[in-house]
Amino acid sequence: MPASSSSPPPPPPPASSSPGPRCASPLALPSPPSATGDRGSSFSTIDASFFPSPPAAPPKLLSLNVPKALFPLAGQPMVHHPISACHQIPNLVQIYLIGFYEEREFAFYVSSISNELRIPVRYLREDKPHGSAGGLYSFRDYIMEDSP
Repeated sequence: MPASSSSPPPPPPPASSSPGPRCASPLALPSPPSATGDRGSSFSTIDASFFPSPPAAPPKLLSLNVPKALFPLAGQPMVHHPISACHQIPNLVQIYLIGFYEEREFAFYVSSISNELRIPVRYLREDKPHGSAGGLYSFRDYIMEDSP
């Protein structure tokens, strides 16, 4: 029987303390803001949009007098948690809340969160519930006004 001429498999690469190369992604975010408060001015700006649920959505029994998005969760309104998380995004210049609630129901919260985060938060009221894509479509010109 003839001898096999196959070579042994190559040895594994040496272990290193670095995590290795990072995967480049077209959606990769720029580096986070520095400790001095720089929000990454060399990159384009970013806007965030949230959609508080319509008034008829559950948990209706828990919040008859409070919009669902403002219902307290862990000591803060439910909508506060994703807004606070968005504050960590570099170049975030504005946050939009799009919904069907009356503006007066969100006025105090929008004012206080804008002052707390030092980022403009705006509530855009739909004339009727359009859903997420419909809300974005309805306010597309307003949202894209500064070419975010």
